[in-house]
Amino acid sequence: MPQPNLPITQLGNPILRQKALPITREQLKDIETRRLITNIKKVLKDSDDLGLAANQINQIVSLFAVNIPPKLMGHRTVGVPLQVIINPKIIERSKEIIDDWEGCLSFNYLRGRVPRHQQVVVEAWNEQGESITIEAYDIYARVLQHEIDHLEGILYLDRMTDLKSLMGLEEFRERNGKEMIVE
Repeated sequence: MPQPNLPITQLGNPILRQKALPITREQLKDIETRRLITNIKKVLKDSDDLGLAANQINQIVSLFAVNIPPKLMGHRTVGVPLQVIINPKIIERSKEIIDDWEGCLSFNYLRGRVPRHQQVVVEAWNEQGESITIEAYDIYARVLQHEIDHLEGILYLDRMTDLKSLMGLEEFRERNGKEMIVE
């Protein structure tokens, strides 16, 4: 089981390309699963990023955490507080696709424009094993799609339609002045 502050799994590690295994409600009661949930929340908080999938800390299970501050939610004044999402499935997607910048903790030195659905509806469990339905828009929808892709072994690089937008972090900051994007 990972410990807090473990290094993030880096690009090239085959675990990032493996499909995550579903978690059962029985497994949610296990001390190891509870420890994983605690650790992934701590690692995400310590990283100050928006999302972190279990395979990014070397665990191949269908679980991720998100934490989106209000300043990134556009006209909405409430962010998305730290939450754990287990066994997510996208059940609806909007027709509207938005291209925006993304990064990834597993290769944090790059940024690229990625097309994503503007809105999604996700069915999942919370960390208590309760069924939840999430209707997400804009950046929240983007973060959910990014993290669900991780659980499928898909990286944002795979979703890019124009690799000409791919750039290093320093160049991105010089050109765009953005510090926080979907990661």
